[in-house]
Formats: sequence, C-alpha cells, structure tokens
Amino acid sequence: MEHRGRRPYRRDDADNESVQDLRELFLNAYREHDSSLLPGLRKRPLTAFKSLDGVDKDEWDLVRQHPESAALVEALSRWAKAHYLTWKGAPSGWVMDAALATLEHYAKSRNRRYRPRWVFAVTLHPQPPTAEEGFVSVFTREPERSVSPMLLMEINPWDWMSEPRGEFTKRFNRCCKLARERHIKEMKAIAAQWSIRKKIKRTEYLECLAMWQSGSTLNEIQGFMRTKGMNLGGSRDKSAISHAIRKTAKVIQVDPRSANRI
Repeated sequence: MEHRGRRPYRRDDADNESVQDLRELFLNAYREHDSSLLPGLRKRPLTAFKSLDGVDKDEWDLVRQHPESAALVEALSRWAKAHYLTWKGAPSGWVMDAALATLEHYAKSRNRRYRPRWVFAVTLHPQPPTAEEGFVSVFTREPERSVSPMLLMEINPWDWMSEPRGEFTKRFNRCCKLARERHIKEMKAIAAQWSIRKKIKRTEYLECLAMWQSGSTLNEIQGFMRTKGMNLGGSRDKSAISHAIRKTAKVIQVDPRSANRI
C-alpha cells in the first residue's frame, strides 16, 4: 500500500496517518474474509441512514449526540458488535466513521449491483511546522521551506571608535554560535515528537486479525501464515499467533474476538 507521501506524523497521536493506513488495510482484508460484513451495512443501518435529514452524519461522535439518530446508532452498534468491531466494549469510533462514509456512498449511489467496498472519510492530523512545496512568502516573494518563526539574532553594533574590529568579529561569531546552538536545540525538541511515515510492506498480521474476527481458528491462521513464509508456532503452541493478534488489535483499536484462548 502506498502511503500518502513521507510527511512526518506525531507518535502521540493514537489516530495518526500510519495507524489509519493499517486500519484501512484491516477493514479491506476483513471484507474479503467475511462476506456478510458490508452487505450487513446495507440493511438496517442504510435504512436508518437514509431516513435522517438535516442531521450531521459525518462523524460518529456527532451522530451519537442527536436524539433523531437513535435508530441509526442502534443499527450501527448492533452491526459493529455482531462483527467484533468494538473497542473496550463499545463500537470502535474509527470503524463507525468509516461505516458512515460508506453509508453516505451507498445512499448517493444509483447502482445496486456493484461489489460492496469501503469508503474512507478524509481525516485531519497534526502536521509539522514546515511549508508545503511551492509555498511562497508574501513578504520576500521567495520560496519558503518552513512556517516556523524566522531565526532572529540581536547583537550590539560595532562601535568602530572604541572596539577593535577583531574583538567585534569574535563577539559577533560568539553570538551567532549561541543563537545557532539554541535554535538547533529547539528544533530537535520539536523533531523528537515526530516520526517519518513509511510504506507498509507486510500486512500478514492484519490479515491474521481479519481472519480471527471473521471466525477462523488459530490453526487455520497458522496455516495461512506458513503460506506467507512465516512460522508462528506449531499445532500445540499458539502463544506467538495469539500475541500477534492481540498486539495488532491494540494498535488499530479493536477488541479481538473472544475465544477459549487467544
């Protein structure tokens, strides 16, 4: 999956763009393993969605606040619980946002026979203080590489009558060095909050979670992983595959399906 550029993201953002990429991959994999997942959206949830007029239906948190949306909230909640798309026992908010965007697509579409697919809403995320390519300053008319405040330095001017040129040069260079080191320290503190978004090359663990949520056994999932060249324990050892499923579910924020052992 190609990511949307290599812009950094904040690690403390639980819904950062890299996590969003993983979530989309998971839902698309889940659709392949559970043939009833998206068709289920086109039943009671779609009927309730179409019956609402004048209500903001873009975000799950907003939908839940409207009394008029009670039927839609109930239908989506039942659908989410039936397909194990919850987080800490409640419908997972990011899944509900994707479901609402998909319902919006269904409601506007005139084609009733196409293959169901997910539609993902555009999400906003914090961005580092750097300018987009092509950004031009209104003051200098020159391309800008950053929207951070300009680096300014104050130094008393050279008093050529009382200060030798060599002393002024030393004082000037010393002030420049202090300003440079202070600026680098400040920028490093900002940079430490960001990570570079990378291309997702391996999706097997997301596939494992999708298979588990759709009802596959751990033995079946282990067999699938072996076809991908990954050995996660034998027939009697389920600890590695169980750990992988739990960890993946925690990253994208869904509750793994309950079973005797996972």
